[in-house]
Amino acid sequence: MRWAVARILEDYDWIVVTSARSVAPLLDALRAAEISVERLASSSVRICAVGPATGAALSDAGLAPDLLPMRFESRGVVSALRSATELQGTRVLMPRAADGQELIPRRLRDLGARVTLVSAYRTMPDREEAARLTELVSGDQVDALAFTSGSAVRSFAAGWGERGPLPMHLGIIAIGPTTAAEAADLGIRIDRVAVPHTLEGLIEALEAWALDRE
Repeated sequence: MRWAVARILEDYDWIVVTSARSVAPLLDALRAAEISVERLASSSVRICAVGPATGAALSDAGLAPDLLPMRFESRGVVSALRSATELQGTRVLMPRAADGQELIPRRLRDLGARVTLVSAYRTMPDREEAARLTELVSGDQVDALAFTSGSAVRSFAAGWGERGPLPMHLGIIAIGPTTAAEAADLGIRIDRVAVPHTLEGLIEALEAWALDRE
């Protein structure tokens, strides 16, 4: 990541930040390159945050985003960028998880953008906790699962293994369509998708599911 950030002012037009977790590594890379937050904030480089939590983390760091999509998911990010700028030839830096989804960079490239992906952090599964959650679910001690990311879905699916279908009474909520699609690919049904695709939306979707269950 540091090699890209070292030339962030010269080589990029946009930074697309898709997770609040990318903010701290971005700041670390800026410090290593001796580029101040103030210098980046006052430069021509513009910043897009995927949603309000990521935007708040950037703002707290002194890098208030120039663009916050109306829809807090991959398609919303691409649509917002397409409306905000001419993407043909636009140079985009995306700090993200090492196993991040390919939808945003693929669509931006299809529209002519030059996208550089850098690993800001790596999500590691907690096998012990995944096994514990599996035992709780199989023992009917869990009423609902709320997935906040595709990596969370993958971690649970790995722990569940070959136990067969999940209990039908179990409510399964996804924070957004990308997470829901990841679940579908792994054979996990989703009962509700949060709208908006935020933690607050996830809580509302969980509350709505619980009310329908009564």
